[in-house]
Amino acid sequence: MILLLIIESIVRYKMMFNPFPEKLISTIIPDLNFNDIRMGNFTLYNAFFLDENNFTI
Repeated sequence: MILLLIIESIVRYKMMFNPFPEKLISTIIPDLNFNDIRMGNFTLYNAFFLDENNFTI
């Protein structure tokens, strides 16, 4: 567990990586739809990770 935290801190520092804020991940973009995600269900998660997952929170 400690090794994982050390690796995480190195990645954050060296690559200037910040994780996606959890409180924004389910924010809905109301006027946008894509493929089978209907208008009013498209989230910021879909906007950033749609290529890998088609998931609606």
